[in-house]
Amino acid sequence: MLNQAPHFQNEQVYEDQNVVSEYLHAKYLIPPEQTIINDLADQLPGMSMLDIAVGGGRTTYHFAGRVKNYVGTDYSAKMIEACEERFKGHADNISFKVADMRHLDIFPEHAFDFILISFNAISVLSHEDRLATLKQIRRIGKPGGYFCFSAHNLQWTYNVFSLTGQISWLHPKHTYWNLLKWYALRRHNVGSTIRNRKNMAHAIVNDGAHDFRLEHYYLTPAEQLLQLRDDFTHIRVFARDGHEISNPDEIKNNRDGYLYYLCTIS
Repeated sequence: MLNQAPHFQNEQVYEDQNVVSEYLHAKYLIPPEQTIINDLADQLPGMSMLDIAVGGGRTTYHFAGRVKNYVGTDYSAKMIEACEERFKGHADNISFKVADMRHLDIFPEHAFDFILISFNAISVLSHEDRLATLKQIRRIGKPGGYFCFSAHNLQWTYNVFSLTGQISWLHPKHTYWNLLKWYALRRHNVGSTIRNRKNMAHAIVNDGAHDFRLEHYYLTPAEQLLQLRDDFTHIRVFARDGHEISNPDEIKNNRDGYLYYLCTIS
């Protein structure tokens, strides 16, 4: 049975030197991140930015040189050590700190104009810790500033846990590999989650990341918007291909593995 509080098990994975090495060499942007960086391009030079769960510095490579002040944090000390090495001799406006996104007391209120948690990093937390983190973001973000993050989409599981969705008589090789993945996903996930996923707002899912060593929090877009409602406004949603989803029906029916959210801090 899956542990409903995955945080500490996941943390061990991110202290693994092989995982750190994998993250250390990444420097790409995925389409929604490129869309958002383009959208904020005129404002970034005047912003103080906090990059939470910075990993090996993938996003540092693109944001640090564009903002007034940049702080990258991660709960993995090894990730922060890797960032310090990667950006050795970096400009004075760039710094890295070990910090857990659930406990950001090292930062004062309203310290940052732009806060980023990229590539589903917030999904390593349990439901309660996730809500606590959103409150932390609200506290340290400047009113009128921006919060950007990505979140796993529970609606993605509607297809991947379905046996019929894996079968294509025209593409037997694809069917073979799809069935292998389907079997592995079924084996690593709680039966009740698989059966009831369409009636759930959120669930803990082992999606196969890092050889099935991680458990992630998945939620519907509707649930994500609800969680943001009290502390954030002007919430925008971006699909994996980078386009903004403005149609409520498209959001409701989207089955991307993850979505990006950009919102204004109240």
